[in-house]
Amino acid sequence: MSLRPPGWLARPLLAALLLRLAALALAPQVPLLGDPLGYLFLARNLRTLGELGDLSGGVRPPLYPALIALGLDGDAGDAAAFPGAYLVQIGCDLAALAVLALLARRCFGTRAAQMTAWAHALFPSAALYAGAVVMAEPVALLCGALALERLDALDRALPGATRRWLPAAAGLGLALAAGLLVKELAALTAAAALLALLLRPTGGPRRVLALAASVAVMAACLAPWMARNLQRHGVPLATGSFGHLSVVVDNAPPGESGWLLLQQAEDLPAKVRLSREILRRSLLEYPGTTAARAVQRLRMLLGPEVMLPAWVAAGLDGYEPDSRSNVALVRDAWRLPPGWGRALQGLVGVAGVALFALAAAGVVLAGPGLLRRSALLQVALLLAATALTVAVGRYRLVLLPFALPLAGLALATWLDPALRQAAEPARRRGALRAGLATAALLALTILVLPAP
Repeated sequence: MSLRPPGWLARPLLAALLLRLAALALAPQVPLLGDPLGYLFLARNLRTLGELGDLSGGVRPPLYPALIALGLDGDAGDAAAFPGAYLVQIGCDLAALAVLALLARRCFGTRAAQMTAWAHALFPSAALYAGAVVMAEPVALLCGALALERLDALDRALPGATRRWLPAAAGLGLALAAGLLVKELAALTAAAALLALLLRPTGGPRRVLALAASVAVMAACLAPWMARNLQRHGVPLATGSFGHLSVVVDNAPPGESGWLLLQQAEDLPAKVRLSREILRRSLLEYPGTTAARAVQRLRMLLGPEVMLPAWVAAGLDGYEPDSRSNVALVRDAWRLPPGWGRALQGLVGVAGVALFALAAAGVVLAGPGLLRRSALLQVALLLAATALTVAVGRYRLVLLPFALPLAGLALATWLDPALRQAAEPARRRGALRAGLATAALLALTILVLPAP
């Protein structure tokens, strides 16, 4: 069996590799700020001491630090991550490209698969998060792609015998667990995938058995990490704790400081209890303030990318990010001063508008089915979760595994006369309307509206 990719996949894979290696040239110029510092600290601990260690702010999931630890060398300081940790990220990103392209081929044909691969290869945010910063996004993308591929395989195998669908169900559980061990936002992907399976219109008891098998495998994979957190921190966390901390900081009662409330909590169990209590109070005691914050957060989620351009601007333009709070950072970097960072912000903004507009058109073209159902569930869960907790434009990247195959379908239909002719006229018109409406909305929120 040859490991050489087919011609339709080899070219976008090569282009993706070259773009990410070009992004790698930026890495020494991008300062390690915020999350990258914590990830690199954990990876260093694993490499030098053989244990994950703890961050003062909370618990990070272990899989991403373990992977980039493989790429660290003996250099002192931040240089230890270059280039090995970035090459690990690039490898994960290229693997995700291949998985999503093969999924698109299975669902929509070779032409759509080729367009999916090119859309991923040329998407600037994917290239820069893989090659220029120490961040979990490329590994999270790979886990999401594997989960979606296994979900589709399970959906296709479910009408058959148990021996046909059980391996796919186990693979889905394994991929979802891996995602949770990389990034807290993977909880949304797990919920969307499992709900899409549960809401399958046919399958009866068999789909429930498949769901149970996936959950059982996921729980078994997460059990050692949960046991470690229970023994070490007193909380059986299935992923990280930074989601809880963000809830406290960004949802504190009016007139109170979330940071001060966190400092008053003695340990991690107290912080987790505090986050749940504040979330409850935000919904029941001050719903008006919570609603106003939700509108602000949706503006931030649908607004321009701020963190990646701000980091690049800090390295190349002398920009100093406002790190007092998440909201302060977003407002300050909503429109960066002229320079490399602002140019990058414009590039990733336009690319985001195009990708998600194409994905919206692809949702209509794909018609009813598991891929569309899971994508719509993921969008709904992301909007709800960020409106109620914390938001930043970067969180849109959790949609990439779902968006890229659908965008590939739309691109293929648009560019290939035979595919365009084969699509139902009503569906083509609906896809055009959905794509244009999404493009208009995102162009307004990303490129036009001022900071909230």
